[in-house]
Amino acid sequence: LGAVMLYISAYMLLARAFAAADKMPGWDDLRIQAFGSCAFFMISIILAIGPLARLNPRFLPLLYNRRHFGVMAFCVAALHGWFVVDWFVLRGALPNFWGEITDAANYTKFIGITIKPLGIAALLIFFMMAATSHDYWLNVLTPPVWKALHMSIYAAYGLIVMHVALGLMQHDYS
Repeated sequence: LGAVMLYISAYMLLARAFAAADKMPGWDDLRIQAFGSCAFFMISIILAIGPLARLNPRFLPLLYNRRHFGVMAFCVAALHGWFVVDWFVLRGALPNFWGEITDAANYTKFIGITIKPLGIAALLIFFMMAATSHDYWLNVLTPPVWKALHMSIYAAYGLIVMHVALGLMQHDYS
């Protein structure tokens, strides 16, 4: 939790400090970016723990704590999503948010495609995984079903990679 707080604080302060004067991002924009990038890095690390534990036994303690780290990553991702919705609410543009998601024309183009449904779909998968991460659900769902559900992390990660990549391609950094 301390590392997450340190990352988010450092991201916001450094991004603001190194921004060009004419492109100074607002704190609410930085908050969205900081939580989103933190969640992305956390999920990337979670996916690396399994192979690392197989390569070197020193990483085995991380394998045990991977579920806890995954729940924390879900919480950070959920806060990222909440801050996006909050951004629209503060600007009185919530109908624009729903319009972006529901307008079929936004799904027929590559550049300019809305990235929000990709993030929402990934967040729903992460929610199901976080909600069933306790051993109780492993027994209730049976190991094969539980494992199949938690293997959906790869689909969610693919959605997140597309969410991030398309978001970066559409952002104006000039």
